[in-house]
Amino acid sequence: MLAKYEIIKQDIIQMIEEKKFKPGDKIYSEGELKKIYNVSSTTVVRALQDLVLSGYLIRKQGEGTYVRKSFKHRRAFFDEGSPIIEEFKNEYNEKKIIESKKILIVKEIEDAEIAEKLKVRANETLVKFCRVSYVNDTPWQVQNSYIPKKYLKKFDYNNLNENDRVSDEIKKALDINLMTLPMKQKIQVEFPISLKSLCDVLKVDENTPLYKLERITYYPAQIPFEFIRSYIHYKFYSIEIQTEDNV
Repeated sequence: MLAKYEIIKQDIIQMIEEKKFKPGDKIYSEGELKKIYNVSSTTVVRALQDLVLSGYLIRKQGEGTYVRKSFKHRRAFFDEGSPIIEEFKNEYNEKKIIESKKILIVKEIEDAEIAEKLKVRANETLVKFCRVSYVNDTPWQVQNSYIPKKYLKKFDYNNLNENDRVSDEIKKALDINLMTLPMKQKIQVEFPISLKSLCDVLKVDENTPLYKLERITYYPAQIPFEFIRSYIHYKFYSIEIQTEDNV
């Protein structure tokens, strides 16, 4: 049986998801929640504090508790911008714009941190694929992907050519289309750049902002298959987000 504070949390989350409380709305006061659930102030405060820490609510001193104005658990649609953004359309003749990828590294490793993300043993052998994306001769993305070796028994990854597309080769060998699988992704800003090797590959200095993307792809459902960590030059990436109501 759920603790009382957990019941309060789940009920408030459900009301937010069902839009009974919308972003910016004031929710029930502590006193109202005490009466509704017949609980102590301590229980109410714990439930609200957990929701604040989880990003659902914001508490304003002397005013009350409000639904945070964010996309937390709201249905949204997003589009990723192409690396050929307006700035570079002017720089290049469009007829000469060529996008390409090269495989820099394919090797077997052990990495406890990444193994944890993939829900496998800490000493599990992982296969690392490091690729660099280019617009003409300009590198704009470094992508490192990791897949447990045990999932790649029928995939001859040691004989990949530098111009092969890993996702295409996995589709041929395993009949798994990585581009259409369920995934979860987190985007952060890397500044300054912590790894000198990234500066060398992307041909930038350490004070150039990068987008850092971490993505887990699931296959079959709920089982992590691939973990990707990408670094993208800030001039070559953008996202546009629309909430469900605006689509």
